[in-house]
Amino acid sequence: MRVHVLYIYKRIWEYMEKEEFISVSAHVADGSATESDLIIYNTYYDHFQTDHPEWNTVSDRDKEEIKNTLYQKIDTGIHPARKSTGIIKLWPQITAAAVLLLTVGIAVLFYFKHQPSSQMQLVNDVAPGKNTAILTLANGKKIDLGGTRAGKVVAYGNVTVTRTKNGQLLYAFNNNPKTNTGDQQVAYNTISTPRGGQIQINLPDGTRVWLNADSRLIIPSTFNLQPNRQVKMEGEGYFEVAHNPNKPFQVTTNDQVVEVLGTHFNINSYADEPETKTTLLAGSVKVNQQILKPGQQSVISGNEIKVLTVDPETETGWKDGVFIFDGQDFKSLMRTISRWYDVEVVYEYVPENLHIVARVSRYRNISEVLRRLEQTEDVNFKIEGRRIRVIK
Repeated sequence: MRVHVLYIYKRIWEYMEKEEFISVSAHVADGSATESDLIIYNTYYDHFQTDHPEWNTVSDRDKEEIKNTLYQKIDTGIHPARKSTGIIKLWPQITAAAVLLLTVGIAVLFYFKHQPSSQMQLVNDVAPGKNTAILTLANGKKIDLGGTRAGKVVAYGNVTVTRTKNGQLLYAFNNNPKTNTGDQQVAYNTISTPRGGQIQINLPDGTRVWLNADSRLIIPSTFNLQPNRQVKMEGEGYFEVAHNPNKPFQVTTNDQVVEVLGTHFNINSYADEPETKTTLLAGSVKVNQQILKPGQQSVISGNEIKVLTVDPETETGWKDGVFIFDGQDFKSLMRTISRWYDVEVVYEYVPENLHIVARVSRYRNISEVLRRLEQTEDVNFKIEGRRIRVIK
């Protein structure tokens, strides 16, 4: 199985922990691997072939013995579960793929043990972000939702916000006709995440929204009363919109309006990014009258909109706790890290033409993430508390 990277990079590198590689390998084995998974997998494989000739010193006889042992273990573990004709027909390919994965996995374990130590300059490490948010009521009152226990958090007017045991926010409207009339004055409540924070919000219609760091979701008091369900957003959010053909859902950002009935999509609309990106995972959406299909992304820059075909996972990995870098501009990559760890990035050196393909857990200290980037040998970092210096 081969994948050719369609970009020209100064260096393409991927460093991950054993558990992360096993996860990617499993996707390759069961056929669910994304393009990003395949790029990462093949990058490792090519690296072993070219930079670790010592692995090839294993005799053909020993390799064959390892291969037969793996076949037997896989056969014993999986064959008893086979019942359908389809699985029996596919078994040789599945076994072959699994053996390849396990063989390369052995090489990966060897490789992890021989990693050179980082020369990173570290003065106080920085922990990753966490589930936290601030509710700003229409009257300007701010309520910190980060440290509250499960149960009712706040009730104001016709709104109740409750924090669940797993840290989600349930945003609901009461049914009091005196406060829930159609002619009431529109008020706006805002749920925002600070730098270094994220949160999941469940709206009254069943829609679920994940807010990334330094983002805001603005909800009108008439959300459940008007013909359209309307919210405003700043920053980055992932939406799973509850289907309701009688009430289309609208998300407004600084330079676009996204219209849907029920679908899954991601919006990246940070003020410090040059473009606004909307990526569709399922269903369909209309972005400024441009209809997207699953796997497509609209990119708005100024008054121009273009539609690209992308791997949606690279845009939504943050929601699942993973940084997925797919060759974007180095400074854009660092802005992503800066928002999640709430740090300032100072450039004493800017690596030219450095584009990185990488998958790194968002739940590691910042030093671990930056060490992965240092393995390109094109950039180094100095961590001074909440200030990161980029050095040569």
